[in-house]
Amino acid sequence: MGQESPLYAGASAKVLLAYFSPKQLERYVKRIELEKIADNTITLKETLVNELNSIRNQGYAFSNGERVKGAVSISAPIFNPFNEILAGMSIIIPSARFEEYNSEELIELLKNGTSEITNKLKTFN
Repeated sequence: MGQESPLYAGASAKVLLAYFSPKQLERYVKRIELEKIADNTITLKETLVNELNSIRNQGYAFSNGERVKGAVSISAPIFNPFNEILAGMSIIIPSARFEEYNSEELIELLKNGTSEITNKLKTFN
């Protein structure tokens, strides 16, 4: 509780970062140093930017041991009525148990859930 972590490590953080405006993202990438937090933390800026583009294209982020050793995470964005990133919803599973699940099904369920929340938020505008 109260723990801070950088936006470049882990699916829940990267899904937020991926939807920064191009100008905000450029400023962030210029000033940040990518430090290794866990075994699979991204430490190259070019790799990070490429992954953020993929996240925007596929509509979800995935990480395996990027921020927490032994944790697999999938996150999808929730948007406000102005189509701006508001939050993310995540599924976190111990990596030792991840193969027990159908990852495509988890991604689909997660994206359906975040789409439903986004659509409900749009009705408030």
